[in-house]
Amino acid sequence: MKIGIYGAGEPGPIADQNIPFIAVDGGYQALIEQGIQPVYMIGDFDSWTSRPDLQAEKVQVLPSHKDYTDTEMAILEAIKRGYDEIDLYGVTGGRLDHFVTIMRLLVRYQDYHLTIYDRFNKIYLLKPGRHEIRRLNYQYVSFFSVDRAIISLEKMAYPLDHYLLKYEDGLCVSNEILGSKGILMTDAPVFCIQSNSRL
Repeated sequence: MKIGIYGAGEPGPIADQNIPFIAVDGGYQALIEQGIQPVYMIGDFDSWTSRPDLQAEKVQVLPSHKDYTDTEMAILEAIKRGYDEIDLYGVTGGRLDHFVTIMRLLVRYQDYHLTIYDRFNKIYLLKPGRHEIRRLNYQYVSFFSVDRAIISLEKMAYPLDHYLLKYEDGLCVSNEILGSKGILMTDAPVFCIQSNSRL
């Protein structure tokens, strides 16, 4: 089952509007502006003068001092509700420390399918194995290892054959898929970032 989580970062278009959404703090306004009423709302609301008009059982107020970010609490809530596929919006832009944390969450919750979307990017983690990556509307595709990974790339402008991709390695940035889909084979988790200068 799939659900969306919308945070208070940079807003962007929603890839799938036919799924339920959890609003994270200021992400509520971005959802409402796109005609979507969240099924649940979570956050510390420290910047709100009044809480949005949702039923009390659909709002979880978090303390401002806590061990988890609002977004991670929303992910945990989605998992508790039985969702195993989570689209994340409004989690890029603004503070880089929060974005780095979000990238770490892709690793922490890699047993679930988490995908980050913004106006220009689609970001997700690929586990060991063979993956077909659809080009869609994205011009570029980049890969970064979580630690180190041996990867092969096919049907891409810059193919690779059993290349050792290290954490500090930037070789696999701005590749391009030839045709409708490319192929990645990896023996360890890697981040995949599909990007465009405009969509």
